Amino acid sequence: MALILVALGTATLAAMTTAVGRGLVAARHDATATALTLARLDELRAGPRASGSDTPASSDGTPFTREWTAQAGRGHPDTLAATVAWANHRITLATEARP
Repeated sequence: MALILVALGTATLAAMTTAVGRGLVAARHDATATALTLARLDELRAGPRASGSDTPASSDGTPFTREWTAQAGRGHPDTLAATVAWANHRITLATEARP
């Protein structure tokens, strides 16, 4: 009986460890994508405002596709947007900035 309980406990611990590991990787990718998006929006606010794209990679080699747009507001604030995509995930942030 004790051997069965030890086996069940070990299996449960292994499953939880795997789930936690996947959660940490997902959280790291989410944080990296958010940082890449915010960095591009900050650069658009401060510098030349032109649309474009690039493909940075995270420290673990995961490729991220980053695209950004800047639309002139014609008397209103400019609209700035940045999107970062990776492995079936996507984050988009947008803001406005004075010309």
